[in-house]
Amino acid sequence: MLIEFLLWIDIMKIHSVFKYCSAFVLVFGLSTKADATAYDGYELETIASGLSQPYGVCVDSSKNVFFSEVDVHNLKEILVSSGYTTTNTITSSLTYSLGICIDSAQNIYVADGGNTIKQILASSGYTTINTLVTSLNGCFAVGVDSSDNLYATEYYDGRIKQILASGGYTTINTIVTGLGKPQGICVDNENNLYVTEYNSGRLRQVLASGGYTTVNIIATGLSNPQGICTDSSKNIYFSEYGTNSIKEILASGGYTTTNTLATGLGGPMGLAIDSSNTLYFAEIADHNVRRLVLPAPAPTAEPVLEVDFTDGGQFTAPITGGVKFVGSGSCMFSGSATSAIEIHQGNVKVASATPLGTHGVNMTGGSLEATAAMTLPALTMTNAAAVQADADNVHVATASGNGALTLVGIAGTEKIYLDAVASTGGVSSVTNPVHLTNLNANAGTFNELDLDSLPGSNVYGSGDTTAHTVVVGVDIPAGAFGGILKASVINLSSHSLRQDVTANG
Repeated sequence: MLIEFLLWIDIMKIHSVFKYCSAFVLVFGLSTKADATAYDGYELETIASGLSQPYGVCVDSSKNVFFSEVDVHNLKEILVSSGYTTTNTITSSLTYSLGICIDSAQNIYVADGGNTIKQILASSGYTTINTLVTSLNGCFAVGVDSSDNLYATEYYDGRIKQILASGGYTTINTIVTGLGKPQGICVDNENNLYVTEYNSGRLRQVLASGGYTTVNIIATGLSNPQGICTDSSKNIYFSEYGTNSIKEILASGGYTTTNTLATGLGGPMGLAIDSSNTLYFAEIADHNVRRLVLPAPAPTAEPVLEVDFTDGGQFTAPITGGVKFVGSGSCMFSGSATSAIEIHQGNVKVASATPLGTHGVNMTGGSLEATAAMTLPALTMTNAAAVQADADNVHVATASGNGALTLVGIAGTEKIYLDAVASTGGVSSVTNPVHLTNLNANAGTFNELDLDSLPGSNVYGSGDTTAHTVVVGVDIPAGAFGGILKASVINLSSHSLRQDVTANG
């Protein structure tokens, strides 16, 4: 059933636009609607509500949304930076703000009062409003091409007019005639035009090649089509007022496939699309601005290659995904992986950081052995784990998880660097010659650095020549150490005045 009503024309007060009243009765005839529903994977979100007859919609390059409010003569903006929770009024000085569009410089054009097009300059912070055209006959929509030329529908005369930017919008050309009450208009990325015909229920395409002389019928039998836009692939989206829906016509196949994207809407009018193919539209009857969003696809988990190795094995092949080492032996890993390496048991040797990429290592057991200088971007431990070094300058950027880290120096190792220890298990023990520097727990705190577990239960300075394990240069920044530094004896007597073991926290 069709309920005819006037939403915003006060005939007694607005004599200047009286001639358009019959059109607005037709435009705002509203069918009985069901609850709003989205289809084809889209999600329906309301980004502004409680508005006063929103009509036109456009979106800028940053995805800020602009819309017109007919009844209160407003142009408003919804800020993307606020998560679409902040709405600002740009101007309230329009006559009857209808369709809007935006150019590459973010200037906004408004079909205002049925016969006028106004320009609102972005460079002025949208405070400068210029009247460009005043002689149109029922202009409810305006579009803009890549050269900033404007295209306006004339509802009563059934025409599309082109207003050229060159010369300051003083040249107006009629490029299409004989349309059935043209309502919405848009321009694609090749400057082709698309127009909805409200009365005749058609959607047409006007080709830029040949100077807009070729007019194609894309769809017929529509129910009061209104707003229209296209994406970068020239798929067409339009609001169908008579069915309270948003629909899509696919370019592939020559515009023969039409999909319904949303139904049960409250008088869908102007329609716009952003660079992510999110659709924005005004609901004039329900007083909302809404959007249809295609959620980002869930990331596809990369495969994990499980390697069960024996002593002396070598893994060299590059793979897409991760590597999971489960064998109890020892293996040299010199291949490459695009995801994290998992070590569950055994000993995995690496000659450089290259096989590890930037993805780090996840350990539930076993050990990681560096046979050359190496930077390990991230080490995550869920159980006890060991990092042992056969060479100088092994650099662990972060260590985290709930496992306890054991540092093992082998064959003359002098330095193992730890930039951040956020593991709840902390550093449980240090064995063999290891020089810890940059021990920094700013990413968290570790519970305990237990030096009593070392042979001899002593900490010695670097000048010590006995057979004890040497741990020197442990520097715990102020405020970073939240646990206990355990050592029965800290022996620095054979050193100079420089303190090699410090606990500033």
